Amino acid sequence: MSKAGRNDPCPCGSGKKYKRCCLGKETAREALRKEIASTGVPLLRRLAAYAADRAGVAPEKIAAQRFPFWRPLLSKAQTSRLLDYLVFDHHPAGHSRPAAAQFRIDQSTTLPPAWHELLQRWEGTPTGLYELESWSGEFARCRDALGDAGSIEVVPLERSSPRVSNHMAIALRPLPLNSGFMHPAALTVFEGRAVGEIADAVRSRHHAFVRSTRIVSLADFLALAPTVLDEEAAVSPLGSRIVLPGS
Repeated sequence: MSKAGRNDPCPCGSGKKYKRCCLGKETAREALRKEIASTGVPLLRRLAAYAADRAGVAPEKIAAQRFPFWRPLLSKAQTSRLLDYLVFDHHPAGHSRPAAAQFRIDQSTTLPPAWHELLQRWEGTPTGLYELESWSGEFARCRDALGDAGSIEVVPLERSSPRVSNHMAIALRPLPLNSGFMHPAALTVFEGRAVGEIADAVRSRHHAFVRSTRIVSLADFLALAPTVLDEEAAVSPLGSRIVLPGS
C-alpha cells in the first residue's frame, strides 16, 4: 500500500487530512501499540484473574452492592467496567488494598521488574472525567474536565460501534505506559448532558463529602468514591448507558 500524501484522507479513518491527523505520530503510536500488546494486556489479564479469585463472591453480587443503579443482566460494557473496578478499586472484606496493589505485594519476588514498576505507576490512578476532543483510529484525545492536567491521548481496550462523539463527556482510567496511556475498560459516557454540567455535579458531590465526612482533594474523593461517575452516568436524562468507541 502506498503511503498517504499530506492532503489525502488519513489512513486511520478519522476523516481528517493526513497532515492534520496522524502525520508525524506513527512512530510514537506504533510504540504504544506494541507496549500495550506485549506488556499492558498480559499484565491486565493476570490482574483480572487474580482480582476475580480474590473477590470470593460472584461478580453479579458485587455489581448489585456497588452499582445498584445498573439494571440486572449486565451488558458487555458494564461487565468490563466491573472487572476494572474489581482490579483497581474493590476492597474485599478484611482487605485494606485493592487487587492491583495486593498482587504487586504477593508476587513481588516473581514479577518481572517492568511489571513491578508499572503496577506502582498504576496504583492510585482513579477513573476521571474527561472531554473527548477528537478520535483518530483507536486513539482518543481527551481533556481533563475536572482540573488543569491538559489533554492526553488514550487507547481504550474495549471497542465497538457506535463511535463516541467529539466533545462528549466521558469517564476513563488512563493507565500510564512508557509510550502513552491505555484505558482498561469501556468508555463511560453521559448522554444528553454537557461536560460542564457533569463536572459541576461531581464537584457538588465532592463538597458534600468534605462537609459530611472529611477534607480530601477532588482526586482523593474520586479514589474514595470510585463509582461516583458511574452513578452520574446512570442519572443522565437518557438513562444509564455505556457506549463503546468505534475502531
